[in-house]
Amino acid sequence: MYPARNNELLNFVCIHPDPQETADGDNTWNREGRVEDLLKCYEGFDPRALKLLALADPESLKGQGAAQAIEDAASLGCVLPLGTTRADVPSRMQLYEKCRKERAERVQDVTRQAGPANKMELQKIKEFDEYNYGYDEVGHSTKMLQESLREQNGNIK
Repeated sequence: MYPARNNELLNFVCIHPDPQETADGDNTWNREGRVEDLLKCYEGFDPRALKLLALADPESLKGQGAAQAIEDAASLGCVLPLGTTRADVPSRMQLYEKCRKERAERVQDVTRQAGPANKMELQKIKEFDEYNYGYDEVGHSTKMLQESLREQNGNIK
């Protein structure tokens, strides 16, 4: 969640499976969602969060949008944990790039291919969805940091 448009809007990102995936495979992240489906998906969450979600403009209910920025933030939080020294920052930023570059480029490429002007094969879309929605950036970046620290300490397994 973050402010946008000079604090006039609040961008609230929620990631969940699309319950309205159509039989023809039109599971694009650009399709508009419904507030009712959003609220059902987060049923049981704090009532204050549900109240915020209920305010969503139906035309703004789309998917991929800021997902990569959220993954970037998760990765940065892993590779720059509390206590990281100033001297470690340059190497940690290189590690961050190593953690994120391939995935971000792949998501960007597939997003471009799947845009309205292009039609991707249903099988490619399904494969990408499995890759995209099952991804754990915290786990990936944490593993990469641990491997990097082992290498630095000469404890390569």
